[in-house]
Amino acid sequence: MIAKTKNNYDDANFDQVSSYKDSIDDLVMKHKIDYIIDLHGLAASRPMDINLGINLGHNVETNTKLFDTLKSMLKNDGFVVTVDQPFSGGSNTIAGSSKSKHQNLWT
Repeated sequence: MIAKTKNNYDDANFDQVSSYKDSIDDLVMKHKIDYIIDLHGLAASRPMDINLGINLGHNVETNTKLFDTLKSMLKNDGFVVTVDQPFSGGSNTIAGSSKSKHQNLWT
């Protein structure tokens, strides 16, 4: 697990260049990591407990069964789960950029 615990006045999910993303990329290559789950807290005012940002399916296209299982497990445990709302996990995010860079590992 890698965790960002310091505010560097950046946002690795929106910045195209990020030392945090570089660290994740290094781990993916070194350990041939199969899955990345980028967890964030949501504001208490949001109507959902968990948002699964999968970039309209692009981030999970080779692992749809695993994604569907995760979503079902969360819902069965009573969590309110949304997909791509309010955040989609687009191409600049941790998951999206890693998927683009390491697609050969996951196909």
